[in-house]
Amino acid sequence: MPPPRLNKRKGPLSTNIMTSSSTMTHVHLVFFALLLIGTSTAIIYTCLSYPLFPFQMGNLEWSNAWLIATIFDYYGACLCLCGVILSTEEHWINGTLWSLGCCLLGSPICCLWMTLRLWKHGSGGLRLQNNLRSQYPAVGGID
Repeated sequence: MPPPRLNKRKGPLSTNIMTSSSTMTHVHLVFFALLLIGTSTAIIYTCLSYPLFPFQMGNLEWSNAWLIATIFDYYGACLCLCGVILSTEEHWINGTLWSLGCCLLGSPICCLWMTLRLWKHGSGGLRLQNNLRSQYPAVGGID
């Protein structure tokens, strides 16, 4: 078996590990970019076609359009939270079950996860990376 390739920044890593990690990052990036485009398109289309104000509760077409836009909006936010849940839970099965709960049972489960996570880990329990801020230069020279 050949020795693993050395990566100057990350130490010894095989090509497969580097490729799969990089590929998964790109998959997630594409997924969330498409989610952004889809939710934005749905909400903008609804705003342009059926203005929110004045409320038209008696108009079935207006109500249906805003119901669908609200569903797109909820699942857009919910899937972003599911990404945080899957990234921060210790075991993938726990993250999967919490994510299913958020998607199927709604905001009470989202709030329950957030409450339990903050209770158990404090505000640091939501960090995806410990030192994310120092990786990027300050905007306008302000740190």
